[in-house]
Amino acid sequence: MTRAVDGEWLGEVVSEHPVEARRALTGGVCSLAFALLCGGTGLALAPGRLGGTGADRIPLVLLGLGLIGLTQAAWVLREYARQRGTLFRVHRGGLAHRRNGVERTYPWRDMTVVRHRLAGGFTARAMGRDVRCLIRLPDGGTVRLAGFTHRAHHLATEIDRASRACGPAA
Repeated sequence: MTRAVDGEWLGEVVSEHPVEARRALTGGVCSLAFALLCGGTGLALAPGRLGGTGADRIPLVLLGLGLIGLTQAAWVLREYARQRGTLFRVHRGGLAHRRNGVERTYPWRDMTVVRHRLAGGFTARAMGRDVRCLIRLPDGGTVRLAGFTHRAHHLATEIDRASRACGPAA
């Protein structure tokens, strides 16, 4: 399949990279469960023990962990809501990005990769923060690629390589 952009053809499809929304939802629900478990346990242990020393601080630690888990859950569930149904399609001549049922296409020469960061570890992968790529467009808009995208590392590397090879638009 080919796509036209301002009368130009992007060429054949090389690969497709859908956002793995189910993975984001699973990560968000697990973070929420962690937050509720820690926060609930901390609240159950808290009466009459706050403000002390040693073992009396355990409820505060648990409440803190619950707050961290709640923050993580909110961030991941927001990503789930924003990114579900998103698809990146790599063509020989550019990138097609479909989000909320609207597909936009960008030739390689019109893209500049501003940031391309990789992180390791289980937590980074579970939260979709293992790959972050921000692509700036000539009209000032941006396209953001996150770790919940299928084969995100490969896609981010390919976009970075292709946009550098074609150079910025004149």
